[in-house]
Amino acid sequence: MPGKKPPSSLTTGLSCLIIVVMALITAFILMMTGRDNPIVLVPAKPWKSETPVTSRPPIKASTTQKVPTSATKTEETTRKPRNVCESPECIALAHQLHNWKNPSVDPCEDFYEYSCGKFNEHSLPSSSRLERKDKLMNSMLNKFLAKNETSNSISENSMKLFYRKCKDYYNPKTYRKLVIEKWREVISIFREIGSWPYLDENWDDSELDLNDAFTGLANYGFPFLTFFFLNSAENYTVSVATISMEKVEKLTVTDFKAVLTLSGIVPDEQLLEDDLKLVDELEKDISNLSSEADGEASLSDLQAAVPSIDFERIIRHFINSSKDDETWSKVKENVMVSKIPLFFNQTKNLETILKSTPKRTIANYIMFNFVRILNMHKNTDCLKEVLNDFSFPALRVLVQHYFDRENLQIASELVDNIKGHLINTFENSTWLHPETKKNAIRKVEMMKKIIGYPEEYDAPGALDKMYESLNFSTSDSYFQLDLKNFKFNTQLTLKLTPMASLLIMRESKNLAANAFHLRSRNWLGINIALLDDPFFDSTYPKYAQIAGVGAIIGHEIGHGFDPNGRKRDENGKENDWWTPEDSAEYDRRAQCLIDQYDEFDDPDFGKNLNGSITIGEIVADLIGVDVAWKTYKSLDMSAEPSIIGFENYSLDKLFYQLKALNWCGTGAEYDLEDQLKFVHPTESFRINGIFSNMKSFAETFNCPVGSPMNPEKKCELF
Repeated sequence: MPGKKPPSSLTTGLSCLIIVVMALITAFILMMTGRDNPIVLVPAKPWKSETPVTSRPPIKASTTQKVPTSATKTEETTRKPRNVCESPECIALAHQLHNWKNPSVDPCEDFYEYSCGKFNEHSLPSSSRLERKDKLMNSMLNKFLAKNETSNSISENSMKLFYRKCKDYYNPKTYRKLVIEKWREVISIFREIGSWPYLDENWDDSELDLNDAFTGLANYGFPFLTFFFLNSAENYTVSVATISMEKVEKLTVTDFKAVLTLSGIVPDEQLLEDDLKLVDELEKDISNLSSEADGEASLSDLQAAVPSIDFERIIRHFINSSKDDETWSKVKENVMVSKIPLFFNQTKNLETILKSTPKRTIANYIMFNFVRILNMHKNTDCLKEVLNDFSFPALRVLVQHYFDRENLQIASELVDNIKGHLINTFENSTWLHPETKKNAIRKVEMMKKIIGYPEEYDAPGALDKMYESLNFSTSDSYFQLDLKNFKFNTQLTLKLTPMASLLIMRESKNLAANAFHLRSRNWLGINIALLDDPFFDSTYPKYAQIAGVGAIIGHEIGHGFDPNGRKRDENGKENDWWTPEDSAEYDRRAQCLIDQYDEFDDPDFGKNLNGSITIGEIVADLIGVDVAWKTYKSLDMSAEPSIIGFENYSLDKLFYQLKALNWCGTGAEYDLEDQLKFVHPTESFRINGIFSNMKSFAETFNCPVGSPMNPEKKCELF
């Protein structure tokens, strides 16, 4: 087969010339067109606001793809930049907005389904936004604790040591051995504390000094003194009340014998059984007198009623201030006594019981019940133990390693803005009388705020001053660390009582994605987990900050005006400051919300809900969304960046969709019986029920009158 004829030199030259000319023409076209517009090789498809996406966009999303020429560089420096938030936090927020919604649903029919209908496709079971954040915070702290690294921080090292010892204690391979060691240490404590018949076969009544026994327990920091206990959580005062041993697991003769035998004590079983029966009878007497408190009394009143117990001496031992009069004077101002029959009944009370009961039975009552309390199963989740006992150090670790502190200032300003719009709401109310308005406004103005984390503990070494007395040693057993920690935390709690803001932060589970309103103080608190994405971020547009956290802030402030909170004044004291007419009108309006919840057709529970139980949260929800909306509408949002995919979308509509994200969930996790016990309404109602009362929502989405989201009858508060 013959081959092809080779090209001539002329043909070759012409071909080369043509190629060169074409290349020059192409280059010239590229240069000229590149001066004004980049060449679009593949048209980009920007997100449309009504179309959900299934994957996260690139951080630097672009509407075009450019040929990499020098002309492109010129275009990038002169073209007006896109005003779109492209931070990782904003991208994650855009992902939720697009992927969780179900655009096939009419927002005027079911806004919850419209905003959250595809949440299950992108979420783990039982994993709402709040639950996700809690898990993430715990995961970050767990990762920090698991690193076997020491630092210069006493509080951090103590926290890590406690965590490691806890892990070792609950290791199945060593658990039994360590439990035996624990009970031997308990018996040693009993010997140190004082008199107990089972530790001395020659024991007699004269050996029991009740106050010595109680101060001995106080020296170890145990607030449960069997006849009474100190509780700092109630109203953030030192509350002297009774402990209900009915809630503590009963132990048998065999159980107590096992504890005693560990220390080489072989008790007489019949005597032990008889003693336990007498202790049970005494416990019943005390329980019968431990009814609901009828008000409060002073420490001096208690001392006069029960002179056999030196309460001041005992409490001073708790705070290690037997010689520190200054600390004691501050704590003493905050001691509150529950006015219960056990203390103040005229015919039979703790004093008469102590006088009429054999000392052997009293001694056994103290020690047997102390064993029962120590036998209460601690949480085997060591991370939760750290969160309970080292809340400040744990919080500081997360703030320093993972938190944007700029968020705190923005949130603080947002609180003030939200408060201002609630004040405007009261001022513009058409039915509140002037005196009621004045009191309501004063309560908002006087409401204090606790935002995220106290600055005084941010400086290096600040927390170490607080924790230097903890005195952990690597040679300590987990039980010994637990004892030291128990004593330290009891003392710390009592010492912080005069500094209520720090105590409130410590007691409020400050690592949870949560906010709170403390009725008894009229204080608002916001934990750092809520001041972080996905709820809040300094890079978010203002409208997203207000919809995400502003509504939560408004909700918590609103608790000051729910059916229970409204009966307390600006200082948190019980004081019904409403005129009779206004009080009656408020109740009528609240009843509208109760009826609405009762009739709400919930996707999980149907029309079987009880608004009387949830009315406090419903009122707070309605106030929260209302003042957040008013705050949003009062600000100029024209310069705020868009969220990716919503560049040409109504901000008013976007506000409501952003608000809905917080309540997107996977559906009911409980049956109806349990749901009816909860004070919070269902997730569906927190969107559909609340939004259906807002005229602004109906106007924003142009919902027809009579549609589910724009009913003719709406419930309004102020």
